[in-house]
Amino acid sequence: QDPFETTLPAGEEPIVKFLRKHRPLLDLKMSVNPIDANGQWILCKFQSVQREQQWNWHEVLLNGVLEISRLAGKGNLPDSLEQAVKILHDILGQEIVGVYQAESDFPRLRLAAAFDPGLILPDTLPSSDLIRLSTTTIWFPGKRVSTDLYRNCRVKGASYMASSPLGQEGAWLGMLVIGDRKSQPANHLAQLISIVGSVLSTAIEYHILVTNQQSLIERQDQALSMRNVLAEHVREGVVVLGPDLNIREINPVAEVMLGYTEKEACNQPVDSILIGSERLVPALNSALEGVAIHDLGHAMLHHREGRAFPAMIETIPVEKGNIVQAILIVINDISADEQNKVRIQQLEQRAVIGEVIQVFAHEVRNPINNISLTLEAMSGLLSPDDPNQEFVGRMQSDCFRLSHLMESILASAKPLEPRFERVDLQSLVKRILERWRPRLAKVNVNPFFQMEPNVPPIKGDPRSLEQVFSNLISNAVDAMVKQGGGTLALKLAPLNTIPNLAQVEVTVTDNGPGIPDEIRDHIFEPFISNKPRGTGLGLAITKQIITAHHGSVQVSTFPGGTVFQVVLPAYIEGE
Repeated sequence: QDPFETTLPAGEEPIVKFLRKHRPLLDLKMSVNPIDANGQWILCKFQSVQREQQWNWHEVLLNGVLEISRLAGKGNLPDSLEQAVKILHDILGQEIVGVYQAESDFPRLRLAAAFDPGLILPDTLPSSDLIRLSTTTIWFPGKRVSTDLYRNCRVKGASYMASSPLGQEGAWLGMLVIGDRKSQPANHLAQLISIVGSVLSTAIEYHILVTNQQSLIERQDQALSMRNVLAEHVREGVVVLGPDLNIREINPVAEVMLGYTEKEACNQPVDSILIGSERLVPALNSALEGVAIHDLGHAMLHHREGRAFPAMIETIPVEKGNIVQAILIVINDISADEQNKVRIQQLEQRAVIGEVIQVFAHEVRNPINNISLTLEAMSGLLSPDDPNQEFVGRMQSDCFRLSHLMESILASAKPLEPRFERVDLQSLVKRILERWRPRLAKVNVNPFFQMEPNVPPIKGDPRSLEQVFSNLISNAVDAMVKQGGGTLALKLAPLNTIPNLAQVEVTVTDNGPGIPDEIRDHIFEPFISNKPRGTGLGLAITKQIITAHHGSVQVSTFPGGTVFQVVLPAYIEGE
């Protein structure tokens, strides 16, 4: 067809054949453009179809390689390999594309991703295949078989198979394989698979590097988090020094111990913050030489405000390559331990004194009883208006007070052995109040009892609890007698502040003058009393009994009243 006799629509580019002398026909793409307005002159442009196709294929290959390189560091490695295989299949047009990955646990290669409709590629290959195929290789039928990969391809009827190792020599990561069952290998396939394999190797190495770095960062973040948690929650104070013995950081416990915030202490010389221990400087000099000292002995340090406290100190060097990078000073405040030692000594002394007093009370009680009986007999022999009756009465009162004191001492020294049972607290408290009514009326005290609904029974020893509430009522009455009377209120209420633990609250309230401040915090200790003739053992015994019942007793006092709050556990069937 003569192109010059053909009218071409705009935009069309037909393929025409050019006849060349002694050479094959050449396919060219022709485009026609008019030069003048009359269309008498036209411009014909011819372009080689083969070069355009070759250029388009190169562009496709380049875009594919770039797409593979972008997979580095995205997602997980198996998904990235699957995408890489799909891209290679699309741009190379090969029927078989597979990527084998070397396993670290076993000496073999595992098929990590593949496009293999004919199932030519085996799932695993021995590591010897990677050694033998350490360079780009192409196998086709008739060529000697030296690996399991090519042996399997021959059995499955592949027309050819090309392979290229992935990674660096001596540290292979795996292998890229490309093949087909029908067509023959294209020209320059060896160079092509080498280029593609190199790009894929770089993407895999980068992916592994990124994964390892992310894992390292996660481990470092975890270690840093653990370090921060330890520094914030350990009971010891920790001070970190640099090799210049300036403070780098301190933990919150050290801030409380020393009275300095971390911002105030940082970059300060250690001897301006840790003041008081003469043994600290020699220990730090030893730490600079890499010697740790785990016990400086009993040392005294000073708080920012000047008060001293006893401490145990450790100095620990932090080394890297035999070079001291930092020094840790660990401070353990042993003030509580020292106080506990003193408290234990006091308790031991009290225990000894208690044993002595118990023996003394036993020995004294009988003579007191004899004196009391003798005085009673003397009073009967004297006439009622005899002036000696007053002296006898005073001595009898003293004997009664001494006898009551001896009974209280013996009760406090005797081990408490309660016998628990189901106790109706309402009946118990009402019975005690009825017993006290004559005495209350005599001293002008009005009793008031209140009970809220749904108060459960308690688990307790009725005789011990009767002593508890008698003591509390007695103390309240004695307090109100001084002011000529008052109101005594007892209230029972259920208490459910603790989940799954039913309790009963009993409050004993009076409108007396209150408890003085100097004995308020020691009111439950032995021999502490606000009464001129009191023994100071009643509330100590009360607390002992309540504690044995797994309960609690507290006091609130103010000018014009005192409230004792007793909490006891409710009775539970089967316990």
